[in-house]
Amino acid sequence: MLALFSSPHLSRSFISDNKHGSAPTYQYNDKEWYKTNSNINWANHPNQQWISLGSSHKREHLLFDEDSIIIQNIKSFAIFKCRPHTHDIPTILATVNDILNQLTQQPGKTDKDVESQLNEQVNQLICKKKLETSDSESPVISIDELITRKLLVCRHKAPLAASILGELVRQNILPPGIVRQYRTSLFDDTGKVTGAHAWATFRDQATNELWMCDPRWKYVQNVSKNASEVMKRKYGELATTMMLHRLDALDDAEFQSQSSESSSSESCSVSAVEPHIEFLDDNVQDQYQRLKRDSSLATRFLKATGKKISAKYERRLNELTRIQDLFEKMRHNWEMQSSEKANLLYAYLHNVERMIAAEQNTYHSNLTTLCGLYKYQLYRLFKDTPEQLDSFKDIKRPDSPRCVELIQRANQLIHDEQALPMRLIHG
Repeated sequence: MLALFSSPHLSRSFISDNKHGSAPTYQYNDKEWYKTNSNINWANHPNQQWISLGSSHKREHLLFDEDSIIIQNIKSFAIFKCRPHTHDIPTILATVNDILNQLTQQPGKTDKDVESQLNEQVNQLICKKKLETSDSESPVISIDELITRKLLVCRHKAPLAASILGELVRQNILPPGIVRQYRTSLFDDTGKVTGAHAWATFRDQATNELWMCDPRWKYVQNVSKNASEVMKRKYGELATTMMLHRLDALDDAEFQSQSSESSSSESCSVSAVEPHIEFLDDNVQDQYQRLKRDSSLATRFLKATGKKISAKYERRLNELTRIQDLFEKMRHNWEMQSSEKANLLYAYLHNVERMIAAEQNTYHSNLTTLCGLYKYQLYRLFKDTPEQLDSFKDIKRPDSPRCVELIQRANQLIHDEQALPMRLIHG
């Protein structure tokens, strides 16, 4: 029975190919757009222009250009939000779901109200497009237009999620693995089709465990370990089993095709501990530019979702970006130990983070994330130095005299433009 239902001839991709042809690309506006399907690994596929062709004329032809400014901004915001949770798979997937669901939030409406109307609003847009063109075929609509209109259902959020997860793998925020968009029919207990749904999946290469990332239904799960939990939800037993059967085969084949290349590269790789001084000296400018870029993108993203940027937010953001002045005063001070530089940085970040928390403004959460990004890097650089990690713990203690002293020194370094770093430190 499973073999029958899991046959590729019953897959959503097969139904679409049966209607539109089996060629891997589709011509539109003199450009080749690559068809999306579950065979695509978004973590390593070089293509950037995608098209999702529906299995019915009632659906749109969805254009998805990963090079568009809107998509690039969303990806950058996701990188910025997820980097502090590097390799924490469930937290990263939940964060991606949250980011994509912010795109459909509407002021004055609950999530339940928004979700209940989305399908009908998308259908109305498709009908309107058909009337405008006097064409009974599926209209072509870009993902950018749907994002702008806040009209994203599962078949739109799934490729967005896959695109983001693929980028997170390339950025080494997610561990090495395979990312796919997965579309399926849903079935009742008798095997009758009751609907369709789409989401993204991530296969962790190290553990071979399959994860679901479903923005529309706000669901994250390790399917390999908890398939029974997935079956109890709206996905059902048959659709879940079909997904495991199909993706296990696809991912096994993918890993096997990569094995010869990865084994040869691994044999040549040399593990090296990153010098403690690198983050504090050599990469200062790159880190600062990333901070400014991520902050700007985060601010634009918040504004695009209708969130007001407060004066306090701008002040805290300025405090974070001025960390560059602290870097500059320390970078050429060769007599100052890197551990002491790290303590000054950590105390300054901890103080900004504490002030943000005291204001209890959830709109400042991305600034807290920026603090977390830097603190995470400091922890990572000193992970093999227990005494330095103990020093960070001491700085975090409430009313720590050491923390107060370090914050005063950090602010003095930042604001005294005329002073030389050595005189400030030893004066």
